[in-house]
Amino acid sequence: AQLGIPAEGLLLAAAAVVMLLDAGRAGALTLPVRDGYLWGVALAAGLACLANLGGQRALPWLGLLLLAVGVAFYGGLALDPRPPRIYLRGEVELRLAGNFPAAALLSLCYAALNACVAGDVIARFSGGCTHAARLGALCGGLLGIVLLCGNAALGRGGEMLLAQALPMVLLAARWGLAGFWLCAGFGFLCSVGTLAAALGGLRGWMWVRKRC
Repeated sequence: AQLGIPAEGLLLAAAAVVMLLDAGRAGALTLPVRDGYLWGVALAAGLACLANLGGQRALPWLGLLLLAVGVAFYGGLALDPRPPRIYLRGEVELRLAGNFPAAALLSLCYAALNACVAGDVIARFSGGCTHAARLGALCGGLLGIVLLCGNAALGRGGEMLLAQALPMVLLAARWGLAGFWLCAGFGFLCSVGTLAAALGGLRGWMWVRKRC
């Protein structure tokens, strides 16, 4: 347990830094002010800290908001039948195409990463649930809904889309300026939500370290 505590703190700190960088990039792209990058970082940090005030009661609502927006955004992209406009040409070699074991392993790794970052928040708001498997299945199922919608959206672009750095941006470009703002806003909201969970976990981790 003593070895796990520093590893947990390092993971949460790394996740927080990455989310701040992502929020800064969103601010640089969208905010019509000087030093938009710093403003994006400051805004995300402020919102994440606010979500952790008052016993972290806002965190579950923030999670539900992310779930609803994610399903709506990815679902809308998946339902749009128009092909995306891709300007970068190249060849794509899908070495893991049709490899179910590899897909299952990657999905488990991704789910485990999310669980590690949000584990403290999940435990805090588990409602005294004594069935860990049931709680894990519920959280994994909710995450799976969002990811399935995102996968369906990616399927609209074909194999060529998978070679792009930001495939969701190209899909949202079909909606013009509205797509740009929706994509940027959803990305910023994801950064704030993950940052809030990481900060909440860091607070719990520091409390455990203090007691030890």
